[in-house]
Amino acid sequence: GVYKLETWGAQGGGYSGSGGYGGYSVGNVELNTKSILYISSGESGKSSYQKSLDGTFNGGGTSEYQSGFVRYFSSGGGATHIATKSGLLSTLSNSISSILIVSGGGGGGYYQEYNPDIKLDLINSKGGSGGGYIGTNGVMSYQGSRRKGLGGRQTSGGYALCDDTTCSNNSWPRDKYGIAGFGYGGINSILPSSGGGGGFYGGGSSNHVQGAGGGSGYIGNTSLTNKVMYCYECEESNDTSTKTISTTCMNESPVENCAKEGNGYARIVYNP
Repeated sequence: GVYKLETWGAQGGGYSGSGGYGGYSVGNVELNTKSILYISSGESGKSSYQKSLDGTFNGGGTSEYQSGFVRYFSSGGGATHIATKSGLLSTLSNSISSILIVSGGGGGGYYQEYNPDIKLDLINSKGGSGGGYIGTNGVMSYQGSRRKGLGGRQTSGGYALCDDTTCSNNSWPRDKYGIAGFGYGGINSILPSSGGGGGFYGGGSSNHVQGAGGGSGYIGNTSLTNKVMYCYECEESNDTSTKTISTTCMNESPVENCAKEGNGYARIVYNP
């Protein structure tokens, strides 16, 4: 019979609400008796100002801590996917036809408390939301030689990018770094950073005081019908294989057509 598949990616880590939201993907698929589906539900990112953090389940990127002041670096949220083959999303790059549906995880955010003694600014750089055919970029709320994480796409992962002219004058790496890949968010082991969200292709890590990118979703399997992806304030697409709708709805519970707070989720419903 025909079954409705729904997936929600996990939210990226972030103190004071700075983590990007997970995306939502839905579609119908016809399944035969005794078909076996494998589900990996993304883990939400974490946030800490005392230590670096490991990546989260199903592709959320790690964070790299830097001491000094009260700075919260965060790991990315993991993707949620359903496939006909077992394994984390990152292990299925040579078996893309087995992947039925993916929802991207949100990028990790950055938060820095205001310090009146040294007039240190409050900074709250939100991670990019996951899901959709292009994950949302992290927020660059502080100008200067710092880099935000770009969202993952359908054919490539995000990376850390500086769109300020001062980046060309500093001693930090000038080529692409914090690069994400198939099924995993970007990791930056050189510089302090927050991790990118997992996804079909993950979001890039940030550098220092910026937000990391969200991972992309996927509904390109030709056996999937009546399919669409929703993501929080994201870029839309009308193409059948990448149909994406932007939303401002988000909820900790798995709500249809809404972005996801907290851990990821999956649901399969008989749809005669």
